[in-house]
Amino acid sequence: MAKTVTATVPTPIPDRPLHLARRCRTAALPACSVLLAALVALAPHVTRNNACAQSTTDATLQLSEDAASDSQLQTLRSDLFAAITEGASPHAIIGLVNRQRRIDDLLERQLLSIRDELAEIERSEFDPKNTPRREELKRRQSLLWLSRVELASLATEMFAERSPDGVAMAEQSIRLMRAAIASFPNNGVVRAEILRLLSEAQLRAGDADAAIRTMLHVAHAKSESTDEPNDSAETPKEELVINTPDELAFVIRVDLSKQDWRAAEEKLNQFYADTPVKAPLSLAMDMARLQFLLLNPKRADSLTEIGQWLDAIEQRGGAPARRGAETMLARYREFRQSLSPNQDTTASSIDPRVLRADARYYLRVEKTLPAAVTFAHAAVQDGDADRSIDSAIRSAAILSSTDRRSAAVQLLRQIANRRESHENSPLLMLQAASLASEVEAAKGPASSTSSNATSIPSADEILHELLAKWPLSPAAASARASLIEIAKQRNEWIDAAILATELPIEHWNETASRRCRDLWMHAILPSGNTCFPCGWGDDACRQRLRDELASRLAQMRNTFVESAAHAAAIQAQFACTILLDSAEMGSPGRPLLVEAAKRTEDPFLRFVAELRLGSENRTTPPLGLPSLGDEMRRAVVWRLHHDLTTHSVPRRTVASFLLAFDQDNAVADPRCSIAWLMWSERTEQGFAELEKSLDHSKHPGELIAAAASALSDSSRSRDLKRAAGLWDELASGIPPTEHAHQRAKVESILCRARSGDLTGAKAAAEWMLLSNPPTDESLIEQLKNAIQ
Repeated sequence: MAKTVTATVPTPIPDRPLHLARRCRTAALPACSVLLAALVALAPHVTRNNACAQSTTDATLQLSEDAASDSQLQTLRSDLFAAITEGASPHAIIGLVNRQRRIDDLLERQLLSIRDELAEIERSEFDPKNTPRREELKRRQSLLWLSRVELASLATEMFAERSPDGVAMAEQSIRLMRAAIASFPNNGVVRAEILRLLSEAQLRAGDADAAIRTMLHVAHAKSESTDEPNDSAETPKEELVINTPDELAFVIRVDLSKQDWRAAEEKLNQFYADTPVKAPLSLAMDMARLQFLLLNPKRADSLTEIGQWLDAIEQRGGAPARRGAETMLARYREFRQSLSPNQDTTASSIDPRVLRADARYYLRVEKTLPAAVTFAHAAVQDGDADRSIDSAIRSAAILSSTDRRSAAVQLLRQIANRRESHENSPLLMLQAASLASEVEAAKGPASSTSSNATSIPSADEILHELLAKWPLSPAAASARASLIEIAKQRNEWIDAAILATELPIEHWNETASRRCRDLWMHAILPSGNTCFPCGWGDDACRQRLRDELASRLAQMRNTFVESAAHAAAIQAQFACTILLDSAEMGSPGRPLLVEAAKRTEDPFLRFVAELRLGSENRTTPPLGLPSLGDEMRRAVVWRLHHDLTTHSVPRRTVASFLLAFDQDNAVADPRCSIAWLMWSERTEQGFAELEKSLDHSKHPGELIAAAASALSDSSRSRDLKRAAGLWDELASGIPPTEHAHQRAKVESILCRARSGDLTGAKAAAEWMLLSNPPTDESLIEQLKNAIQ
């Protein structure tokens, strides 16, 4: 019986070598290995051929002196390694296998060429000059064989261990490796490396006994490369001594292949002891422990221990190690699923970390929908809020990219509501609203039908839900801004203004105050002409606008009552009161205007408030301030003009201010300036402006009516007589049967009566009642009053 070879076993396995009989059960991690030091003499580079377990310091074997061929080999080696550790789609794997076979054919042809050249050298007479060439050919022959073996072994590792495809590839590798071994009868180093790869292939093919026997031959081949005395006729040693963690991992895998769970567990406990995370770093051992946890029939169905170990692997080896572990785990679970198609691999009991591992693997191998579904399962089931939200975001991103936005909306909203206290939940809800808006935009006859027919809340509803649940979050500020923009696009300016006013106190600032003021101006001011939004004779339009204005002003007041007690909010309220609210005595806006005039911090607004209240002691700031902006200038003109028409302000003072404020008619049209001239008692200038404007006006009646209406408010007899003349001029251009003609004639009669010409007014009224009586009862009543 052969002597036992002793060796040191890596800590924390103390003080004694671990001996395993030839019949022991063994297993190794997927590994195309490191070549030993003697190969450095054959080539300047050494293969880095360990997909999951070898050191990153391994050198790379060159294929040949041909740079193009070497590039192909290096690229294929890198792609195979990536497919092993990261995963690859079935299509990509088929492509890699085909590339490996093409490269193998190239290498085989080069080997045949080398063999023929060596044979030719051997047949010729001995020539010392041929010795360098012979040695070079033998060196290249060794490298080519090792490259073929390496690529075959890597191709095998792309498949789950003991899966049908994995077994088939392993059997092909075994045949190639045996041919390679036959080519190196006297090279112990190269032979040992190929034997080691052969043992890996045999284990992957399911022949654990052959794998352990081959490993014994590996030890024997290694001993041939040392200076130790050796009897070549001696049979391989009957016991295997474990020297490295990689060798221990291989033995554990053999135990797992033999289903000797106790033996595997003992070795794992010997290496990891009570604190696996603090054990010596070895990716091969970490993977072996993962396999044990996965294959052990006593494992919990929830796979919680596996999920914990995945975290530990990442802690020990970083993200690349975790990806390799996830790939191994997912491939095994796919293989098991193929054996039992009815088994639920995403059952609610499975640890979310395992589900996330599956999902990331699915994503790497281009199975996008399974990745999204599995991430969604993990998000719903995970008790860890951070992981749950991360899974939801990943699932939603995939669902959105595959045009399943409705499902993404439901998932994000569900997880956000479930994790209501998490800082990122408002962001999930905001993203859900964004996706919901995309769903809404896609609806229509020409839009493609979504695979998810379940109704989802609208983007508006989700944004309002966000505001209600997380009002102080930064996402809430974005949600409010989005809702305001949506309302503006729909011309729902009142809704936009209310949203801008209902801010929490933490979100009020100068910018928010300006936005609030501007939106209320848009909501209150009539569209179209600022001073004359209705035709002069359209009473229905004016009544409608009066009713709408009263309603909107009431909404504005009520909203500000509920707004935050922040200085910026209060100043916004003062600005809106001064620029928009009523100044009439007895109106709800009058006391608010009085308070705003005292407390506003804006000197221009204070001046406007005092002007509207008729205050005599007021300071006049520079007019037409550039900082006011067009909308604010328009609001000033509208409000003061409206005050003039309701007789709630001193007409001459306010009209004079408006003429100076809007000297270039940037805001108002000629009707406004003509009316202001009349109200400010600059009658001659007003008539001159009227004459000039009539020459090129498309609606001269509106100009005459504006001048007549303003002049009718005068207390001077001369102005009232001239107003009566304007009303008569307007009536003359309208058929007598029309209401507008009758109204203009009544206005003329009333002006004559107020001017003191009672006789003339009475005669005109009686004649109208006889010749062309008004059809409007209100006009008849006015005529009767004039007669009396």
